[in-house]
Amino acid sequence: ARLWQEYYCSGWGEGMFGGAPFTRVIPVAKSVEPGQEILPYEKAAELISEYDFAVVIHCPCRKSAELAGGGCGKPTEVCFHFGDLARFMVDKGLGREVSRQEVLEILDMTEKAGLVHMVGNSKEMGVALCSCCSCCCTQLRAIAEFSIPNTFAMASSRFQAELAGAKCISCGVCAERCGFGAIAIGDDGRIDGGKCLGCGLCVTTCPTEAITLKERGGYQEPPATGLELFEAWSKKPA
Repeated sequence: ARLWQEYYCSGWGEGMFGGAPFTRVIPVAKSVEPGQEILPYEKAAELISEYDFAVVIHCPCRKSAELAGGGCGKPTEVCFHFGDLARFMVDKGLGREVSRQEVLEILDMTEKAGLVHMVGNSKEMGVALCSCCSCCCTQLRAIAEFSIPNTFAMASSRFQAELAGAKCISCGVCAERCGFGAIAIGDDGRIDGGKCLGCGLCVTTCPTEAITLKERGGYQEPPATGLELFEAWSKKPA
């Protein structure tokens, strides 16, 4: 764990990104208003329903930080693999099998803990679903610590948060939940759409419902397949 952290901080954290982000944020389901269109590749439940076998593992990012003497204290047994990869993980003793209901219960727990849901940045979504934080996650840390643009580090969801100032009571809960410094509270409270990844964590805890998720203008859809994603990612910018 110590060597992993040293490797990340010595250069890999800034140099791991290619021509397209390899992972993408998906919004917490409860943060999307009824009636809003949410596409299949934006739903955690859609990914879960595709497979008949699931395993939960300890988040490598947060666990390595914890073992190296850091970490944030948030739950670690929260990352999922599905299908044949999940069976491999169980066979090797690297995780434990969970039912679909248990997956949903763990996702609910991660939302309450303020963790961001992430999947592969293609419409296929891949075979993994992670929930992590900006202080430990390799991609999210890069945005927070190294100012790597979202366009390279982590693709945002199709949504972004919007603040209705008249309803805001400046309690600060939303700003605490946001790991990317996208929210400013006070008399001129505002949300920076460039920093907002559209995770919805601010929406679900706002006591006055002053924040909603709205569709992001000019959103670029993810590649259709994992192969197309890899080809786009491999074109590392000069």
